[in-house]
Amino acid sequence: MTPAHAAVTTPVTLACQADWPFDGIVFTTTQTITANTPSSVSRGATFSGTGTSAPYTVPTQVNGANISELRNFTLTLQFTGPASVTGATISGGSNLGSGIPSVSTTSTTVTLTVPGPLAAGTTVTLPRIRINARAGNTTGTAEMKVKGTSYADPGLRVTAVVPFDPEPPIIAPAGCYPSPSPVLASIPIV
Repeated sequence: MTPAHAAVTTPVTLACQADWPFDGIVFTTTQTITANTPSSVSRGATFSGTGTSAPYTVPTQVNGANISELRNFTLTLQFTGPASVTGATISGGSNLGSGIPSVSTTSTTVTLTVPGPLAAGTTVTLPRIRINARAGNTTGTAEMKVKGTSYADPGLRVTAVVPFDPEPPIIAPAGCYPSPSPVLASIPIV
């Protein structure tokens, strides 16, 4: 029997720092993620869930710096508790540029990569992630969060392209971590 699913929508505030030739630019951004996961899973069972991000408008400016596009958007979700990730697939998405999005996994992480370019001022919808997992043989609670605890340990990486006419554009990679770090999904293993 397929377990009942529950959808939970959670806003995540990300603290970010971008590399800059003169000084680091610090800023925050908020992304809303909806996780649809089983309300509970039996020990040893396989299960799946989905993660969907709300549409996001690419900024045209951050802290006074104009932006022409974002590239190499990489978001990592972290799993803890008595369950392990066995794979993931992606589907959908819009205004994602010419690069082909991809997803990769370890037993405790799922990473979505969107090469872009994501043009400034456009509203993008990231692909939906379908995550497959296996419950462990002990009871407890499996949880999903956005990875990261500091600028040096980011859960989101993205590169901004800053026009600097007549010179070549400045390429400014940024690292972001959730601050605070809410639980996106909580799955009891029974």
